[in-house]
Amino acid sequence: MKQRRRRAAASSGEHWLTDFGACSGGWAGIKCAQGQVIVLQLPWKNLGGRLTEMIEQFQALRKLSLHNNVIGGPIPSALGFLPNLRGVQLFNNRFVGSIPPSLRDCPLLQTLDVSNNSLARSIPESLANCTKLYRLNVNFNSISGSVPVGVISSRPLIFLAVQHNNISGSIPEVQTRTGKKAQFQPRLPPTSSNLSSLVLKGNRYIGPIPTTLGNISALTSLNLSLNSLSGEIPPLIGDLPNLIFLNVSYNNHSGSVPAPLSKKFNASSFSGNIQLCGFSGSTQCSSPAPSELVPPLLPSKAEHHGRKLSVKDIILIVVSALLIVLVILCCILLCCLIRKRSTGVAVEAGAAAAAAAAAATAAAVAGF
Repeated sequence: MKQRRRRAAASSGEHWLTDFGACSGGWAGIKCAQGQVIVLQLPWKNLGGRLTEMIEQFQALRKLSLHNNVIGGPIPSALGFLPNLRGVQLFNNRFVGSIPPSLRDCPLLQTLDVSNNSLARSIPESLANCTKLYRLNVNFNSISGSVPVGVISSRPLIFLAVQHNNISGSIPEVQTRTGKKAQFQPRLPPTSSNLSSLVLKGNRYIGPIPTTLGNISALTSLNLSLNSLSGEIPPLIGDLPNLIFLNVSYNNHSGSVPAPLSKKFNASSFSGNIQLCGFSGSTQCSSPAPSELVPPLLPSKAEHHGRKLSVKDIILIVVSALLIVLVILCCILLCCLIRKRSTGVAVEAGAAAAAAAAAATAAAVAGF
């Protein structure tokens, strides 16, 4: 009978601390080593209540996985006092408050997923001290402020997702390996970031996309949609060798989409930007962007002879021909007038001479 009760309690996860001890071997989701709890994994158990500061008692704890429950209250700051903690999965719960800054004291922390809760305030800058943190997910909360430069530039960080929060301001520039912000130059210094996936969707970001993002060669996925970003898309983004997903839709971008990006991604990646052009057949740019202007090449002889005449050229030729004809007609008319006038004078002189001869003849006849 006692054994049955133990098995029933183990399957439900109730009273595992008080009745038999965590490392008795009869509790689902609990793993121990040398008599100490190293894994607490109880997802999808419909667990409620709060996670208290008593968690500090598990000094050997490596993994805390309580996702997909209904646990509320704040995330205990005592998590920062667990020196062996490597993974924290608390997503899909009802946690409130903020991400504990004390997590900076977890030197082995590798993954932190607190997405889909009701957390607020900002991401602690102290998380940059977690030198092994490679995955950070805070999606679907009410986090405000900005993503600290030290966090987004952290060398071990591979996955950063902060979509659908209240984060505002400009996207931080990724630091170079020297620790200085890279300037907006055609060729940038190498960054210290190894980011593979950056998800900033659905926040309140403004300003341009930092050119430094185009120098994170490891980047495979970049989602900046549903913000208020503006300006042109940096051409360097198109040079990222490993980029397989891009979404900058529903912002305020303008100008022409870099040619490599328009060829690689479909129109849905750029839609919702009224002043953006060059990413589909229906959004052709009326004139090339200044950065894409190329000095015109002189046409060869063959091209010159084989070039089709435009309507403007044809009109000019017709008008020129008409002017020439008009000039010729004027010349002919002028010649005719001059000739006619000369003929009229000669006729008048002949008539006078004939009249004089007639008079003389008449006088001679009268004398006879």
